Amino acid sequence: MERAKIGDIDISVVSSERLDNKALVTEKPVEKGEDIADHTKKQSIVIELAGAIIGDDAGDKLNKLKKLQKEGTLIKYIHRNALSNMFIEDISSVHETKIRNGFEFNIRLKQVRIAQAKETEIKISNPSPKANTQVKPETSNGLQQAQEKPIVSSLKESLIDTAYLSMDIETYIRNLNIRQPRNIRNEKVTN
Repeated sequence: MERAKIGDIDISVVSSERLDNKALVTEKPVEKGEDIADHTKKQSIVIELAGAIIGDDAGDKLNKLKKLQKEGTLIKYIHRNALSNMFIEDISSVHETKIRNGFEFNIRLKQVRIAQAKETEIKISNPSPKANTQVKPETSNGLQQAQEKPIVSSLKESLIDTAYLSMDIETYIRNLNIRQPRNIRNEKVTN
């Protein structure tokens, strides 16, 4: 078996590899019985490594690993499993007297997918005249406080605008299931 490598860094000992392949399943509750699943989505592969780096260059290798993590460099991991497009998500190291020129480590690598932006030109043959937007001209009135319109006057204006001229407001409000304000009496909307 080849010696373990994270990117171009040789790893002295990898004592364990824990590989997680997960999928997310969305579930919806139902009134009776078990929840139903309507969608699955594969999640990124995560591998957790435990091992040691030994030698006079152990400190330099740890610094290189930290630099790869900081810069977000995508790397390839090779040992029992071979994975590419991996990002160093977590590095923890233990420096004890039992390892003279080195340290033990736990490293978590996560596989990432990078989206590629693509531009597409869309040609419109005859743009609609309604496509032009209208913008209210700037005024020098300063900051204006929003004014609330009573429901009756806005309904009255709405009724006039939509040609419901023969219907009284109380009937219209009952049809909309809107609670009638107390101060309204059977007003007829006239032109």
